[in-house]
Amino acid sequence: MIPSYLYIWEEIPLRTGYLFVGWNTKVNGSGESYNPGVNVRNLTDINNATITLYAQWIDIISPVITITGTEMVLGVETVEGINNVSLNVSASDNGTGILSIVLSDSAGKEVARGRDSISCYVTTNGTFTYTVTATDNAGNVSTKSFTVNILSLNADIVNANNLSSTVFVRGDRGLLRINVSGQIERLEIVFPAIFITQELSPNITITLIPKSTDTYNHEFIIPLQNIPDNTYTVTVKATRGSKVLTSSPTFTVNGSVLNQIKNVIKTYPKTKWN
Repeated sequence: MIPSYLYIWEEIPLRTGYLFVGWNTKVNGSGESYNPGVNVRNLTDINNATITLYAQWIDIISPVITITGTEMVLGVETVEGINNVSLNVSASDNGTGILSIVLSDSAGKEVARGRDSISCYVTTNGTFTYTVTATDNAGNVSTKSFTVNILSLNADIVNANNLSSTVFVRGDRGLLRINVSGQIERLEIVFPAIFITQELSPNITITLIPKSTDTYNHEFIIPLQNIPDNTYTVTVKATRGSKVLTSSPTFTVNGSVLNQIKNVIKTYPKTKWN
């Protein structure tokens, strides 16, 4: 005799990372579905048959996102590099697997998309924020934002009276132009020792407020004495943490403003007195 009703066990099974949603006569959920704690009628028409019900689960664990780059700053979600950053973003999921992973910029514009990983380069100097969105096959979504710092240093020296020239005479004013990016914290400017006198030293160390990009102009004067005609190199160092970038702009000294004044005096017309 086949019983009219069969009571389905009311206790709900547990599985880490999953939500139990009921029982089914098929392992893939395509058969008849039953809730726990109910009486079921006519579960089978075979006398003394054994019926197997399969637990049905929904994956509720969000994907895990991993970000690596040229260099990670420990304790901070920041990727740093000099001149460019090699960026690798991946996602993993122990449940249904990853459906897609998307990298977007701070404006929400999609930069790159992948199945479960993305590899790309960021080459624009400065500081940028990106967001990774990973979705698994159950529809669970994880997001993670991080910062990319690309450090750069560019420096040149020009004549303050002619910004297209790197040639000076003694007594001229010079302009050292510095451009940095990537949250640079400090600048150090070192001239050749011959330019340092008791009255004047063009060397300087500047503490910066870290910014995505920044500029600094340093004015100096070519001393009138003891500076031979020659080409000279200035050392500029930009520092962020343990990273040090160096630039070595050059300029040429050829002549003296005093000689120019003498030549002007010599060629100035003499006044005739009656």
